[in-house]
Amino acid sequence: MRAYTNAALSTKGDQYNKALQDIINYIGRLLGFEVTFGRYRGVAGANGYDGIWQSPSGKKVVVETKTTDVYTIRTATLLGYINDLVSAGRLAKSDEALGLYVYGRFDSGASQLEKSIIAEGPQEHLRVASVETLLHLLELKQAYETAHQTIVQLLLPSPVRVDTGVNLIFDVVSRAKREVAEQRASATCTSAGRTTAQGETAQADSGNYPNGRSRD
Repeated sequence: MRAYTNAALSTKGDQYNKALQDIINYIGRLLGFEVTFGRYRGVAGANGYDGIWQSPSGKKVVVETKTTDVYTIRTATLLGYINDLVSAGRLAKSDEALGLYVYGRFDSGASQLEKSIIAEGPQEHLRVASVETLLHLLELKQAYETAHQTIVQLLLPSPVRVDTGVNLIFDVVSRAKREVAEQRASATCTSAGRTTAQGETAQADSGNYPNGRSRD
């Protein structure tokens, strides 16, 4: 998945921008969300979201993908997509959804969008992430069996309690330590087995050839 992402980001062209949008949605699916793919281009009178990620927990993430952050983004656009979903009956209320901007790369540090989110006050409804961060989450899920609900909590605005972040770090470090311990134990057993086998071979040779010399 990382190779596809790098290819989409390193080549200019509309088809590669579309590919990046698909890749980001596929990452969402691999993270455990049920994904509804959006349109590649906006259509008058239609919702222009790039993807909707439905978690089994009921939380929905409305995704807008961007190749780069060099262009000015209006937060009202993504918030409008969420409100339109409420009006269409696809969301009971806007609080059920999180708006997530996913960038292919941060060429200007995404400072403009972050400042807009803080200044306009929708921090509880909007988040910003890079596709690289989503790939990190996918690696945590696949390599360290991080639970889907933990991933959802990491995407949501930070709660008062810090348990989710701390527990995730602890689980990953604990698993890594167990893997190292298992590898060392396996290496020790292998080494011991070889030593025993060599000893048995030496004893057998000694019994077949007195004084360690071969017969004429």
